[in-house]
Amino acid sequence: MLLHNTQKHGGPHVSVRAERVGTALRFVVEDDGAGFSAEDATRAFEPFVRGRGATPDEQRGVGLGLYLVMRIAQAHGGSAFIEKSAAGTLTRVGFTLEHA
Repeated sequence: MLLHNTQKHGGPHVSVRAERVGTALRFVVEDDGAGFSAEDATRAFEPFVRGRGATPDEQRGVGLGLYLVMRIAQAHGGSAFIEKSAAGTLTRVGFTLEHA
């Protein structure tokens, strides 16, 4: 679901990364798409919330993609996140799962 969302809304450059952080596995998708406004980022994981229509593809869909990413992560003891890269130019969206 996360990769599908990135394909639909992300820019032409996409990277996917998995990393261990303490006892958690962190999966991160980073792209150079339009990203999220601060307000949109705070609501992005709510059901039926879509972007503000900055690009034509945001007019499609019902706004469940990131909500489902979050719910699946939570069902497995994890969480989902949105963050900016250190340079502030790329958007990172991902999830963490606890690893025993």
